[in-house]
Amino acid sequence: MHFRPGPIVLGPAPGKARLRKLAATIALTCFLLTAVAASVFVIGGDEAINRLQRTPAEFTTRKMGPPKVRRREIWLATLRLIKDHPIVGVGFAGYSVAIPRYLNSSGEVDSSTSTQ
Repeated sequence: MHFRPGPIVLGPAPGKARLRKLAATIALTCFLLTAVAASVFVIGGDEAINRLQRTPAEFTTRKMGPPKVRRREIWLATLRLIKDHPIVGVGFAGYSVAIPRYLNSSGEVDSSTSTQ
């Protein structure tokens, strides 16, 4: 007959420790999400709020003629912008200021502004 002693448990029972760890993880996650959301609104301010309010309009069907700028051209111009500013970008909420250099009002990509 072999006798195997059970594990020696020091501190709270394993179930309670796991529950405390889960509660701490949930609390930390909620805190970090709240901090990120608050910083976006503090730093972005009115511009961030205006963009959030305009978002549904971007997904509705247009009843008038075709759009002046197609998504493909916007993406190509954005890729050129990223290529020219790969590390730090153009700054928070700076896209709307920088993109006209890469996308003209006719919707065609302006290849003369990209550095080769």
